[in-house]
Amino acid sequence: MIIICTVGRCGSSVLMEYCIKVGYKVGKMTWHNAYDAGNELPELLSANNNYRGHKLIGTKPDGKTLTKVKNVKVEICKDPQFLAMPELIKYWWSIRKDIKVLFLTRNHKSIVKSGKRIPYMTAPVYRSHTDLIDKHEKEFLSNLKELKIPYEELRFPHFTERFEEVQDVFTKLGMKKHNEDIWNTVINKDKIHV
Repeated sequence: MIIICTVGRCGSSVLMEYCIKVGYKVGKMTWHNAYDAGNELPELLSANNNYRGHKLIGTKPDGKTLTKVKNVKVEICKDPQFLAMPELIKYWWSIRKDIKVLFLTRNHKSIVKSGKRIPYMTAPVYRSHTDLIDKHEKEFLSNLKELKIPYEELRFPHFTERFEEVQDVFTKLGMKKHNEDIWNTVINKDKIHV
């Protein structure tokens, strides 16, 4: 299973839209009009919210969280909580050795600028703190390397104009379905802000 990980505002929703249209098994996802983003799997969000709840009260994740993690059965999914809590990937890896990561990033000032355009960003801390984005990304990547979790990286908005790069990264992660015509219909240049 591939997990798209990003702090948000880095093109993960458009990549998921592409995966849906190409025919990957993604489950039933949600869309948030207020953020102009989404394509997140409720089961994945539920597992990660459960983990976050235990972290907030200082307890270890329970059997319910473990079961939720085991029961996410898709080919590809996404959740920005993996960057908001960089240690979360360690918990997943302790349970599921079948995961690979597609890490998305972007110029940090552009992430902040994009977040400010959205009135109800779920992670308001990223709306003004490029240093925190940098810290979380470095910690997350360090965890991937330490655990030897297979991962690839794409940079937004550059990848939106480079289908071959996306295809190459997907192939390295074991995803064999590709379609440039679908990619060209999914990319809306009017919505891409540098």
